[in-house]
Parts: sequence; structure tokens; C-alpha cells
Amino acid sequence: MKKVYRNWGFYRNILVLPFLKIKYLSFKGELSYQKHFFRTEIWFKLSGGGLFILNCKRFKNLKIFYIKKRNWHQFKGKATFIEIQFGKKVIETDILRK
Repeated sequence: MKKVYRNWGFYRNILVLPFLKIKYLSFKGELSYQKHFFRTEIWFKLSGGGLFILNCKRFKNLKIFYIKKRNWHQFKGKATFIEIQFGKKVIETDILRK
């Protein structure tokens, strides 16, 4: 499981199947405001905190985030998560950013 670095931190793939992906996410900054067309995501917070934005609504101190496909979302802060992606496609290019 190699680390993949991004401007917001890094992730590691834990499990990759055609319609399911499980990742470890480590945030140390700000994720872009984005949405996906082919997958739904569930994020489970392991540690840390920050601000989660879902379709322009702001949430703090939540432990679980459920992000349906086509929903805009963003995270700002320092935290770690387990992310479960599932849907028709679980590929890195399934993203639209604002």
C-alpha cells in the first residue's frame, strides 16, 4: 500500500475491486470542492477534526460522512479517515472540481 501524495495530504488504497475501493485518508489542508458521477462515498473519521461541507451546508465534529454521487463536498482540516467508495466506477478520474 503505497502513499499517494496530494496538496491536501495523502491516501493509501487498502482494497481495490471493480466496484468497491477502501482508502486510508490523511488530511493536512483543504480538499477541493468536488463531486463524483459514478460513485457514492462513506467516510469514517478516525482522528482529528475540521469542517465538512456537503452541498453548501457546513458540519463540524461529525464522525461519519455519507456522500451520494453527484453531491458536492469538501473537507478542510487535519484529520484521518477510512473512505469506502462504491458504485458503477471507482476511478480517480471520476471527479468534477469547482
